[in-house]
Amino acid sequence: MLSEESVRRHGQPKRLVIDGSQTNREAIVVTQQAAFRIGLASELNWLALPRP
Repeated sequence: MLSEESVRRHGQPKRLVIDGSQTNREAIVVTQQAAFRIGLASELNWLALPRP
């Protein structure tokens, strides 16, 4: 999860990839200071595959 120090150093991320657990989703919502695109790692699997 994001630490306050990493956010101070690098700013808010544009995208977070989480494992889909409810705990991670709640933590992001509670600590959110900017708009995030919340996506699951499984959504990114197709990006690694070559397109036909």
